Amino acid sequence: MSDKTRCVRASVTFSLVLAVIFVFAPAAFCLGETEMQKAPAKAANEKAVAKDNKKTEALEKEISALKKESESLKNESESLKKEAAAFKEKLAKMQRPVVNDISDSVKKENESLSSQLRGLKAEAGKKEAALYRELGATYVKLRMHDDALSAYLKSASLNPKDPLVNYQLGLLYRHEKADKKKAVMYLKRYLALEPQAENRKEVEYLIRLISQNTSFAEAEESQISWEVLR
Repeated sequence: MSDKTRCVRASVTFSLVLAVIFVFAPAAFCLGETEMQKAPAKAANEKAVAKDNKKTEALEKEISALKKESESLKNESESLKKEAAAFKEKLAKMQRPVVNDISDSVKKENESLSSQLRGLKAEAGKKEAALYRELGATYVKLRMHDDALSAYLKSASLNPKDPLVNYQLGLLYRHEKADKKKAVMYLKRYLALEPQAENRKEVEYLIRLISQNTSFAEAEESQISWEVLR
């Protein structure tokens, strides 16, 4: 092989190497740059999820504490009832003129205590309902819709007159369970509890869409805002 031939081959080989470098180097650089750009967003998302998880754990602890407080109040109420019943039975056996007066006094005191206990239990129930409502909202953010539905149902059982809880239940039954009957029931209850709601027209329109068996895609085209599930 002549020197001239070898020089030609070396020149061709060098040109091919340069071509490969110019073709693939920018792509590799762009890929590395894209991964670097994604890293902060991924870290931020993981941080937000961790924050929501911590908030969920805190809410669950508060709910547990309220349950214990409610159970304690219930036990105290039962104890007072038993004491009142025993005292009343003792009074009934007494043969004195003052028995009726004492019995009336005890009855009034018992009624007063029972009223106070009912008030305390109702207040504890409202606090627990609010915690379950907040827990449901957290689950929705995490897209744990079954858990969100359970939390909202628990909140509704403790405080059925909470408009927001009924609204959330209506949306969850509509979009996650496709249960039109329950969706309409909870949305109508929301409007009844919140007659001056700012989104009243939207909710009424949604109820009509559900009643007319309108599909989810058609409902989205109507530009109704699903602020809870978005």
